[in-house]
Amino acid sequence: MRILWITNVLFPKVSNYLGYSKTIIGGWTYSAADELRKRDYVQLAVASLYMGNKFQELNIDNELYYLIPCNGNMLRYNNNYECDCKKIEQSFHPDVVHIYGTEYPITLAYLNACGNKRVVVSLQGLPSIYSRYFFSGIGLMEIIKRPILFFEKISFDRNNRNEIKALKQIQYYEGRSNWDHAISWASNHFSRYYHCNRTLRNVFYEDKWNIEKIEHHSIFLSQAQYSIKGLHQVLKALPIVLSVFPDTKVYIAGDAPFNNSTIKNMIKSLGYGNYIRTLIKYNGLKDSLVFLGPMSADEMKLRYLSANVFVCPSSIENVPNSLAEAQILGVPCIASYVGGNSSLIDEGFNGLLYRFEDFEILAKYICDIFSNQALSIEISINGRKTALERHNKDRNIDTLVSIYQDVIDNISTK
Repeated sequence: MRILWITNVLFPKVSNYLGYSKTIIGGWTYSAADELRKRDYVQLAVASLYMGNKFQELNIDNELYYLIPCNGNMLRYNNNYECDCKKIEQSFHPDVVHIYGTEYPITLAYLNACGNKRVVVSLQGLPSIYSRYFFSGIGLMEIIKRPILFFEKISFDRNNRNEIKALKQIQYYEGRSNWDHAISWASNHFSRYYHCNRTLRNVFYEDKWNIEKIEHHSIFLSQAQYSIKGLHQVLKALPIVLSVFPDTKVYIAGDAPFNNSTIKNMIKSLGYGNYIRTLIKYNGLKDSLVFLGPMSADEMKLRYLSANVFVCPSSIENVPNSLAEAQILGVPCIASYVGGNSSLIDEGFNGLLYRFEDFEILAKYICDIFSNQALSIEISINGRKTALERHNKDRNIDTLVSIYQDVIDNISTK
């Protein structure tokens, strides 16, 4: 069985070969690839976009990689992508092509160049859908006062047309939630949808949350770089929480959205970053927030384990890995009732769900977790049990292989 993956991130071995700094995103794909390669009847090749200017075929430790140059801009459709996709097709002769995500134009390029008959596409983030929620929770006057927010949205939307074209061409979808199933059906009524849960990064299968070892009254957020991730709603809820638990601390992975480390961040500091800074100042929250900067998987795990509660406050999500990682470690979780979050959380059993707009409910749920150890432990135990079953490595790779075989069988009968 010859399987070609097309991913948006470089695998660590490739990054090392090119002399790039270690990638800290997309680690779950490396874990899934390692598990898939254990099946001796599977030959796996991985193609990735990279910031180079020439096509490369690499064999590293008997693992085959193709590098597709994007000439510095992954979001711009490049006709050379089609030529490179054909090169890979002719070189590797895959039985199935598995493309991870529709966010980048490489997905449309492969479909245009090689057709859709053997292509499975995993649904990840969907910017063309997410765009509807870009300003959720931000008042009109706040947007008008910060016109750079409109340019941030334009930048966010720049690949939407390519994504929509790709969604309509896809014959085989792979997803993980009722939400992305509905999106796939709405995009192409004649498509086939396969459910396959994700294999997480290896470190998150180790250790578990212990209420005796946490930093009490601490909240952890996995990111807050742009408006969809919902930090502004947490900042509206936080004064309520502080009125009950004045020592509360919010730890946030990644850089603050108002830092000036890059031109991109400087622009954000005038838009969403400015809005966040205003909320912090108005509500007197400076001493309650800690931005942790970029974090490795091991660093993320330690922060999850020390948190009293993990919050996923996004205005839209498909199935966030961060929420799954927190659950599998047993961290009590609160999430907004949006997108595919309800496919991970059974309200009141293995987590708590609230409407994104209702930050008062978010505040109450945080205080409920802080004040009720029995509730925290119950959610922790149930969340971990559910997640360990959902993210079982062997079962998920078995499911993935069965999807590939079904696609192969469908091709042979046509």
